Amino acid sequence: VVRDRSSDATRTVNRGETVRFAGGTFATLDGVARDVAVAWTRDSIVFDHEPLRRVVPELVRWFGINAALIDASAGDRPVSMRIALNSSGEATKALTKAANLAITFGKDDRIEFSGAPLPKP
Repeated sequence: VVRDRSSDATRTVNRGETVRFAGGTFATLDGVARDVAVAWTRDSIVFDHEPLRRVVPELVRWFGINAALIDASAGDRPVSMRIALNSSGEATKALTKAANLAITFGKDDRIEFSGAPLPKP
């Protein structure tokens, strides 16, 4: 049984079940939503159609890298990928591929992501 201390709401959680508590209610997480929520317990993080503007700050947080999205027009690009937490370089490379990005280096060796030209059909 899990309980929210502020509202005293409770929920019985069965073996193998994953729940989230938000907005005063419990919700069962299945499939991709569950994978996204618990991937860090398996030494990875997962993004499922997350906008790039949310993904870059997560890479900064998880890997402690100095990075920024400098192309606001690319911020809505959807990103779907799984990244192992063992290499910031591999994570950067995977993001570049998943979101079709270019990398440059700015002041203080900051990694700067910008939208690469889309491939021609």
